[in-house]
Amino acid sequence: METVNQLLDSIKDVGRDAVRGGYSRAVYSTPELDLRHWFIEQAQQRGLGVETDRNGIIWPGGESPRTVRSLPAATSIPSRAGRL
Repeated sequence: METVNQLLDSIKDVGRDAVRGGYSRAVYSTPELDLRHWFIEQAQQRGLGVETDRNGIIWPGGESPRTVRSLPAATSIPSRAGRL
């Protein structure tokens, strides 16, 4: 099984903006959909069920006792957030 660093390394270029720098992963854009697919695949490989709520947030766990929670929207914060 991969380490956390290996998992993050496998998605490090998804949505990367080579012109502006940072990342662009707007909701339902190709990069965001790619990450949703990746997230679901990773959960299923670990024996976790996957549910999507009415807000479109993916929740791994379902019937599994190994439920975890994630907020994928946090990956969509603009790269210049917090800069003054």
